[in-house]
Amino acid sequence: MKGVSPLLSYATMFVIGIFAASLILFSISNILNDLEKRSILSEMDYVIENIRKEILVLYFSNVNEGKVNLSIPTTIADKKYLIEFLPKRIRMKINFKGEILEKERKVNITANLSGISYPPASIYLKRNQNVLMKLI
Repeated sequence: MKGVSPLLSYATMFVIGIFAASLILFSISNILNDLEKRSILSEMDYVIENIRKEILVLYFSNVNEGKVNLSIPTTIADKKYLIEFLPKRIRMKINFKGEILEKERKVNITANLSGISYPPASIYLKRNQNVLMKLI
């Protein structure tokens, strides 16, 4: 930089360098956050699909009353998650850096689904005139 003192020139280059480094670190941090979030959502998809399959297997079995332990992980990305049985659907929730990530799956059965639990969890089935499936 011609006509500018060397000290001011070095200070300007230093500030530009700090700004560029900060911008790069911020971008990398955002990319890593997005990757972690996608990984958690993918694992949630896998777990909720396994729960849905266990419900269907139990529902179409010839058992009138019984309990099945769900073979699902107790944490996803070292975080506890919540499972809810709602009428004709399953919902999972997990807290990720202050944001609630949520997944839902429909379950097309006539059973009355209910219950809320953190893993490890079980499904209780009872058949009367209605079919009751409760998360415990």
